[in-house]
Amino acid sequence: MALLGLSLVAFPDLVSRFRQRVNPYAAMPPECDLGSGACTATFPDGQEVVLRVSPQSLRHQDPLTLTVQVEGRAQPQSVELQGADMPMGLVKLPLNADHDLWSATGHLPACSTERMQWRADVILDDRVAGFTFWSVR
Repeated sequence: MALLGLSLVAFPDLVSRFRQRVNPYAAMPPECDLGSGACTATFPDGQEVVLRVSPQSLRHQDPLTLTVQVEGRAQPQSVELQGADMPMGLVKLPLNADHDLWSATGHLPACSTERMQWRADVILDDRVAGFTFWSVR
């Protein structure tokens, strides 16, 4: 059990890779840029998940507000942030409901101020929508 815990701390991406294999997974189109506006991930059955991030400067030190909109009856539960091009800690942000929108506020788990690529996984009841974005200094 201790080895599993150490693996998850040392390699947080293992959680996301495992989740992508066992749950339906949708990713945003590669041309979408969360630093410029909202992005949409679409599942094969047509369900869409829209993610917006503000402020759009996407600086490491600024708190980010992530807003999720889901088509249909699915309930988003949380957003998980982690480094995509550099192993970083996994941050789980619970989502708060406000009518048809859910939102969470938090910081990127960064120990560097260099430009980095990040993953934001929106966790739904039975599926995961994945988004990527770049932070700036």
